[in-house]
Amino acid sequence: MSLLRAILLLLVTVSAGAEVRIDAYAEPAGDVYLGQRVRLIVDVRTDTWFTSAPRYPDLKVEGAIALMPEGFGINFTEREGNKTWAGQRQRYVLFPQRVGQLVIPGFELPLAVSIDARAGDIQVVTTPPVTISVIAPPGSGDVPAFVTTPRLTVTDSWDRDFEDLKVGDAITRTITQEADDVFALVLQTIDFADIDGFGVYPAVPELDDRANRGSYSATRTDKVTYVLQVEGEYVLPEIEFHWFDLRSGRMRTETLETIDVNVLPNPNALLGDPEPAAEERSSDPANALRRALDWFALNIHWLTLLAGALFAIRWLWRRFVPGWLESLRARRERHRHSEARFFDELLVAVHSGNADRIVASFWRWADRLPGRRPPLSISAIAQDQPESGFADMWRDFEAARYGGATDGKFAVWKVSSTDLRQLRRSWLRDCAPGRRVGMSPPSPERLNP
Repeated sequence: MSLLRAILLLLVTVSAGAEVRIDAYAEPAGDVYLGQRVRLIVDVRTDTWFTSAPRYPDLKVEGAIALMPEGFGINFTEREGNKTWAGQRQRYVLFPQRVGQLVIPGFELPLAVSIDARAGDIQVVTTPPVTISVIAPPGSGDVPAFVTTPRLTVTDSWDRDFEDLKVGDAITRTITQEADDVFALVLQTIDFADIDGFGVYPAVPELDDRANRGSYSATRTDKVTYVLQVEGEYVLPEIEFHWFDLRSGRMRTETLETIDVNVLPNPNALLGDPEPAAEERSSDPANALRRALDWFALNIHWLTLLAGALFAIRWLWRRFVPGWLESLRARRERHRHSEARFFDELLVAVHSGNADRIVASFWRWADRLPGRRPPLSISAIAQDQPESGFADMWRDFEAARYGGATDGKFAVWKVSSTDLRQLRRSWLRDCAPGRRVGMSPPSPERLNP
């Protein structure tokens, strides 16, 4: 480990049972060129384990563009003597924008580690500051703007050739920049110059960044449409792209050469105030139909995807939804006549404290018991489930109901919380093929007068 990294390494004691180390350093080490991609690497280690991973903030560094392209840190472990450290690494990407000392101040990281095999409280630790020395590339003194990269390519294309161009025609130019180890936002911005006799309409640039195992590449696509307004011969100016080649250590220039454009007269061209012409075109049914067809052609792939999605949804609906709805209706119907549903109604009746409702609900539930064969009586229940004690409780309930006892409601609650549920469990457990509940001879006793 270099002396600089040893100085930047901090050891933070979270408690007597855990330690946290924070290491921050820049890659590449030493001097870096203006605009060169630099990684700021932050390593956090603990001699136990993380119970809450470090939460890394977005960086704002004066004099640099700072990004965090990877949202999650990389976990790792390392051995030091007899101690194992669990760590997490986060990589920021910086593009220095000025020459001199670039200082990245320390920033806070909330985290939590295991202390004595338990989750510790959230701790806030601070990274050490990092200083980067930024120098100007050789040969960049007279260059107004440039990109620092190991590779830059520039391509230029048009949507049509330049033969027989006439007033009223439109041509579209596409310029694409591709580079390595940069992000698209640092690639050169193209200022399309105004040209007398042309309408110049730049489109919004398209930026595309790609990352693959820590390597980055970027593409910037600029489009501009020229509307030819006046006949004559024109020259489109050259466009230069300056970049410092990190591989050779030299300043390079990619040039798009000047282009000659000859615009022929067109008696049928619509000239003059564009706003009335637009209103006239919008009121023309043929032009309206043409615009609709152009829009359809431009969006045909999205319309095709939409149609495919609607067809798939319709097929899935007709294939699966009716059967699912029928199954749902069947389950509801089975539940409506099930023993479980009537037992739930019995519990509701018990909680209501209404004696008549309790009795009626009990017999409705008893009629749905599996394996039961009428007639069913309290004597039959007592004989079939002698250990439940339900029959004695029910007789107390009837005494309270018909005899005017003051503790009738207490008896109801006692049945609901103990004997009623125990009776149901015993009944359902003992139900087996060939066994019938209520096999005893009919008793003159009637529980439901």
